Formats: sequence, C-alpha cells, structure tokens
Amino acid sequence: MITSLSKEKLLDKTYWLSICPHLHIGDERFQKEHCVRLKSSKLDVHTRRLDEEGYTRVDDADWTPKSVRNGGLAKAVRQLEEHGWPPTFLLMFDEAWAVIENFSDIMSRMSGGNRLNFDILVWRIDPNKDQAGFSPHRDRQPENVYQSFRGGKSGKGAKYTTMWLALTDANEENSCLYMIPKFVDPGYLEGDEFDEKSPLGTSEVGPIFRCLSTKTKFQHVRCVPANKGSAVVFTHRTIHWGSAGRKGYEGEERIAFSFAASDASFETPYLLNSDDILPFPKLYLRLALGGAQCVAYHDRFQFEPSVLHFFHNIYKDASSSFHSSYRAKIASEYMSGSETTSEQQKFKKRKIDEDEDSEDDIIDDALEAMLDAEIAGVGEFRDDFDDDY
Repeated sequence: MITSLSKEKLLDKTYWLSICPHLHIGDERFQKEHCVRLKSSKLDVHTRRLDEEGYTRVDDADWTPKSVRNGGLAKAVRQLEEHGWPPTFLLMFDEAWAVIENFSDIMSRMSGGNRLNFDILVWRIDPNKDQAGFSPHRDRQPENVYQSFRGGKSGKGAKYTTMWLALTDANEENSCLYMIPKFVDPGYLEGDEFDEKSPLGTSEVGPIFRCLSTKTKFQHVRCVPANKGSAVVFTHRTIHWGSAGRKGYEGEERIAFSFAASDASFETPYLLNSDDILPFPKLYLRLALGGAQCVAYHDRFQFEPSVLHFFHNIYKDASSSFHSSYRAKIASEYMSGSETTSEQQKFKKRKIDEDEDSEDDIIDDALEAMLDAEIAGVGEFRDDFDDDY
C-alpha cells in the first residue's frame, strides 16, 4: 500500500525510478536535450478557432515529443497504477515537465499571454472497466465572465486555457472529448442561469438545455477524437466532457495528460515563485503538487479516507510553497472529501486498518483544514462539475 510508504522513501528518486526505469528525475543531460520550445505552423488558425469556437485541435505531426511518440509516458501511467499511484503522479518525472515546457510558448501565444498555473492532471480511461471521462462541465465559473477574457464581451483572449494531450489514440471507441462550441452556447459569455423551466416542465434549465434548446442545435455537438500526440486546447468557458467508450473495445485504452495556463489577474499560479522553480521543479514540490491535485479532484476519483488523508499529508509538508488561494482551495476540498468518504465508509461498514491512520486522525485533519480554509478565505477556482446539468 502506498499509504505505508515513509516520507523518506517518497522523496528518494530511486523509488520512483524503480517504478518507471525508462524515465528520468533530475537528469540534467535529459533536461537540456529535451527542454525545447515547440512551434506550430498554423498558430494564427488555432488562435482564431480558440476565440471563435472555444476550442481547437492541433494535429501538427512534427511537434510530438519523443516521450509521447514512443509511448514512454503512457507506459509510465500503467506502471504507476500497478504500484497503486494515480496517473497524475506522472509529475514525478522530468518527461512530464519537459512536455509542459515544450508547449508553453504555444499556450501563451494562442491565449495572449497565459502561463502555466500548475492545474495538471493525468487520466487513464479503460472502457472495459466501465470507466469514462469527466461529465459535462465548464472549467471555471467566474462571477464576471467578461472580465475573464482580454477582449471582454468579444470573448477573445481567454484568461484561462487548457491543453489536453493524447498519450494514446483517443476516439469514440475508447473515450474522447466532446465539445459544445461557443457560438451555440448562450452561457459562454452571458453566464449560466438556472431559473427557467426545462422542456420537461419540472426541473430548472441548466447550461446544456440552454445550448441544445432545439433539435438542430444538437447537430453542433462536436466529437473531438485525437491521435497520439495530438492536442486539444480549450477555454475555461467551453462545455466539454469525456465520453464513455465501448465495452469490448480491443485497442489501447485512452491515456491523456492535461495542464492549464492562466493570466495571473484571473488565477494565480498554484506554486509560488514559478519563474524560479520551472521548468523542472524540485522533487518535493512535484510530490506535494501531485498530492494536492488528488485532493482538489477527489470528487472525480472517490479515494478511500485513508488514501485521501495520505495525499493531503504529502502536500501539507510543502504547503507553504503554494499560493494562499490554492491552500484555501485544498483545505476546503479536503474537508469536503473527508466528510463524504467517512460517510461512505460508515454506510459500507468498513473500517480503516489499524496499521493506517485512524478515522479520528482523518477527522482532526479535516477540522484543521476547515480552519485553514476559513482563515485563508475560500471562493476561487470554482468550476461547475457539481452543478446540475
């Protein structure tokens, strides 16, 4: 069990390299050779599509990093899961950070200046295990939507963008992204309303009902398959989701790597002094960020209480390296996740093993997190994953 590993073990790069011996950690020669800023020959086209439709797919064949092209990162994700680690701990390896650095110019130029904010996730979706991507959502729900674009009411120059990179082929058979384009989405710029009655006559209208209010509008929903090495870039206001694949699919499962970039006036980078720690953060920061992201997205992954507590602990030791707003976010999510998972445990009448953290420890930690959240102030980073669509 990963929860039994000591902090010394977790900060020993030989442990991680024993899991993924084909990758690198703190390897200066690798970093120098692979830290290359990639260019897109069609950058103007992609920028226009991002502004006009809310997303664009980039298929430039010559830009794919070697670690993606040769399947090394996808292989690492499988190996991490075999050892009990969520795919997001791909962040422990230089290859993951090299990919981010490679695409940093493209992300910045498409958006008008966005820079990495450390909202990074990795997924492995196996349709034969009844797995699917995230359900329909927007990535951010700011109070003033216009202010989250450099172009204001034009909706151009989004101050928050995400790059979703396919580490294996992603298609309608094994799960891929779906998008609702900006031009059929009244809530994209106006904001979402929930006070109208739905066509069914009972529940309130959600963002998807407003987008797809007529039969013809359904024809604008876009399936966005992506070959290995292709990327999909989209804004914080684009409604998107990951589909469920076909059970019985015999090909490779869908593995993807995403990272977000933002304007600091809209959302500050999670880690302090990002200019100093990039492009290759120290190992303890990689570990802390991986743990924090697992806490931040606990509602998607449904970790056991002891595992959630473990992730929170490996983040907490380095929490002073994170921005106060992100610390508040993690405190709030940990408190919420602890309450939810504890109730699930009670319902299922399961007990936490005596060798692991006791339930009292988890509750105490959650109460401490609640106090931290109140002190720091919670309210940023709101997405609408939990809203009723």
